[in-house]
Amino acid sequence: MKKFILIVCALSFSTCLLSQERFKKAYWIPEKIIYKNSTSLELQEKIEKKYSQLNILDKYEKKLKEKIDSILPLGKEITIEKKSDNNTDLVYYEKLTLDQKMINKMKFTYSKSTSDNVKRGSVKLEEDKLFVNAWLSKKIENNKKQTEKVNRKNKSTPKIDSSTEDFTFKNNNGIFEKTKNTKEKDKKEDKWSRKTYYFKLENRQSITLKYDEFFISAIIIPLKYRFRDDDKENQDFSSSFNINAFIGYSIGWTKFMYRKDIENLERDQRVLLGPFLGSSVIELNNSNTLNLTESEKYNRGVISYGVGIGYAYGKFQMTLLYGWESAVGSKSKDWTFNNQPWIGAGLGFELIK
Repeated sequence: MKKFILIVCALSFSTCLLSQERFKKAYWIPEKIIYKNSTSLELQEKIEKKYSQLNILDKYEKKLKEKIDSILPLGKEITIEKKSDNNTDLVYYEKLTLDQKMINKMKFTYSKSTSDNVKRGSVKLEEDKLFVNAWLSKKIENNKKQTEKVNRKNKSTPKIDSSTEDFTFKNNNGIFEKTKNTKEKDKKEDKWSRKTYYFKLENRQSITLKYDEFFISAIIIPLKYRFRDDDKENQDFSSSFNINAFIGYSIGWTKFMYRKDIENLERDQRVLLGPFLGSSVIELNNSNTLNLTESEKYNRGVISYGVGIGYAYGKFQMTLLYGWESAVGSKSKDWTFNNQPWIGAGLGFELIK
């Protein structure tokens, strides 16, 4: 038991994480989060529509329409922000009297709880909103690729309708920005690929989301413990230069917290699992190799392979590696630990990303 404890202590600083690349990271997106105090947080959908497109049968749009009618009654004088037609940054303002034709072209935004069943996506915390960029399903992606392929084949160009102008509502100060209508004709959008989703957080309110991803790491293992040989009952600690590629899959959790007027907080933790492959150089001598005299010494290349498991919190990582080594070259078959298992474990800190 004492020997086992000594082995664990000796290995506790034996792994150094050099660099890591993470890709295909996707979060699971819940529609509603219920906290322990029974409060809840729902995924919101940001919707932009023209006044003429608002549906009075929808309770959200009906409420918005009533609010617009009270703030912007017909006949009210409004200020339009316009940009110069040339390439300068000149901005000027024009006063107009609001009529029905004009208000029908105005665009307004509102938010409501979504029912789009968003399952996966990428996220980003900005101010008090955790934005969600929903991932497309395989079916939608394939349809898009097929459409793009047909368009390239036919060399078709989307038609732009520049005969009308839209007004985008900017703020509640009565100023509007006049923009050209660049809607593409016959453009079919999928259900939620171009929508904006977000969770709105209160001060010091947090949300934890689960994700998965793939990773590839370059690691070195300064110290290895090789198990006893069945015949000779040998065991060995070795330290030699080596480089290994650790490739695998990880599942993690990220905690996002909104903190008013200061920097937001993000805490990440994950579990890693995967195979590794590496190489190193060892010295063969009469203490670790059969049929060698005391004066005979040879340097041989070694291929290492096995599996690894780890836990990471931020840039800090703990790793456990279990593998085998195969020496290459003459006398390599006589090496006592050829094709024998070894273990390496330790702590690391991600310095390069």
